[in-house]
Amino acid sequence: MRDDSLRYSLDCLVLGLIEPQGCEVKQAAEMGVMKKSALTALIVGLLVLGAVLLRSGGEPDQHLVSNGAESEGSAELTVPPAAAPRSTAANSELRPRSESGNVQEETSLADERDAELSENPVHPSLKEAFSATKASEYTQAFEQYAESDPDYAAHSIKDLSHFCNPSVIDYQAGLASTPAAQALSESQEAFCEDFNPSDAEHLLSRLSAPTDETDIVDSLARNPVLADHMSMEARLEAAEEDQRSDVFTELVRSAASPDQLFNLIAANQQHARQNAGVPLWARGSDLRAFYVEADLEAAQRTALLLFSCQRFGGCGHNQFNRIVLCQMGAFRTCAPGTSFQQHLYQITPPADLALAEAILLGL
Repeated sequence: MRDDSLRYSLDCLVLGLIEPQGCEVKQAAEMGVMKKSALTALIVGLLVLGAVLLRSGGEPDQHLVSNGAESEGSAELTVPPAAAPRSTAANSELRPRSESGNVQEETSLADERDAELSENPVHPSLKEAFSATKASEYTQAFEQYAESDPDYAAHSIKDLSHFCNPSVIDYQAGLASTPAAQALSESQEAFCEDFNPSDAEHLLSRLSAPTDETDIVDSLARNPVLADHMSMEARLEAAEEDQRSDVFTELVRSAASPDQLFNLIAANQQHARQNAGVPLWARGSDLRAFYVEADLEAAQRTALLLFSCQRFGGCGHNQFNRIVLCQMGAFRTCAPGTSFQQHLYQITPPADLALAEAILLGL
C-alpha cells in the first residue's frame, strides 16, 4: 500500500472502482444484445437489397452491396493491438460533435483540437521515462525532465522508490496466485533489478519533511498531484455550467502527465455518482443513440485511459505505468505479454468499447 503517496491514492480512486464480476456479467449480457442486433441488421439489409434488385431488374446497386458488406463485417468484435487510430475522412461521421451539438462547428473544432495538442507537446524526457523498461532508464529520464518540472520528477522518483522497495516486491509476489499474476510480479522484479536510490538523491531531497508552517504550505503548493487537482477543480467550478464540458475537453488536451488525466477521470466519475449517472463531460453523449447499451461515463473513462497511453506511453509490456495499472484489482491481472491497451480491449464491455473508440477519435 502507498499510504504516503497521494498519487497512488488518486490512482486507486480513479481506477479501483470497477467490480470484476459485475463487469463479466455486463459484458456477457451486452455481447448477447450485440449478436441479436447484428442478426436483425443483417436481415433488414437483405430485405432492402432484395427490394432494390427487384426495382432495378436484377442489377444490384454497387454502393449498397459495398455498404452491406461493411455492415456485416462490423458485427464481429475484434481486438486490435493498440489504441484506435486518428480520425480520417473515411470515419468522419464517427467524430463526436461539439458539446453544443452544432454539426457545423465540427471542422473548426477539429482544427482547434489539433492546435491545442500541438501547443502542448509531451516533453521528450517524459515520454522517454514512461517508455523505459528498467528503473535505471526511468530514473535517468526523470533526472533530465527535472530541468523542466523538478517537483513532478521528484514525486515520480518517490513513487519508483516505493514500487522498487524489496518488501513491496515480496508482498506483490505473495499475492501472485495465478500464472498471470506471477508473470506480473516477475515483470516488477525485472524492472527494479537495477534500481539504485542513490542515483536520484538530489531529487528525493526536494521532498524532505517540512519543519514549520511555512514549509508545510510551500510543500503542499509544490505537490504536483495536489496542485494539479486543485487547479483543475478551480477551472471547472469557475466555468459556466453550459461551458464546463468544453473546459473539461481543454483540460484533457492540455494534460501534461497521466496523473492529470487520472484527476479528470476522478472528477467525471464523482460527478456521475452525484447526478444520477450523468457525467460532467458531455463528450460522446450525442452518440448514445448508436450505442444504446453503453455506459457513457465508463466509455469516457476507457477513452481517457487509451488517450493517456497514446499520448504519454508507458502502457507497453514491462513498462512502469502498465505494471502499476495491471496490479490494481479493478482491472484484474493483465495477460502476460499484453499492453495495457490490449487489456482494456479484452475486459471492456463491447458497447462501452465501441463508444470509447468513437470518443477517442475526437481527442
